[in-house]
Amino acid sequence: LLEVTDDHPLGLSELDRLLYQQKDWVEMIKIVERRAELADDPDDRLSLLRRVALTHEVERRDRPSAIEAYRNILAVEDGEPGALDALDRLYSADENWSELAQVLLRKVENATEDGARRALHLELSEIYRDKTNDVFEAIGQVRAMLEIDSDDREALASLVSLYESESMWQ
Repeated sequence: LLEVTDDHPLGLSELDRLLYQQKDWVEMIKIVERRAELADDPDDRLSLLRRVALTHEVERRDRPSAIEAYRNILAVEDGEPGALDALDRLYSADENWSELAQVLLRKVENATEDGARRALHLELSEIYRDKTNDVFEAIGQVRAMLEIDSDDREALASLVSLYESESMWQ
């Protein structure tokens, strides 16, 4: 059937619907990916790619495939908030701290509010300090918090603690 409908949007859509009803997730994902390839509208393409990612994550419980699918979304629309949030959640669950830090850095770039940026810098500083043992990166994140608010007491206390832990405060 796929050979007949490979490039026919209506046929692919119908096949997608049937496979969804049958809960044949692997074959449905192939069809949805093909539909995304053929989509002319970028919003339609993103919507289809989101379905692929969610199907991997929720229905198949296949975290590596879900991560790859969310990365595919970012390849189409860099900084897409839903994909970044999903990668944040998946990397946290996998305790993949270096990848999580990269995702959080991208979220910082996209954050428009000081409070959101501060919270992300705080989370990054804790990851660098506690999970990757990279005190210098942790210090950089705390300094970024202080650029947002130079009177941030929590950031100042954290900076003192980090400097003391490395004997940098003499």
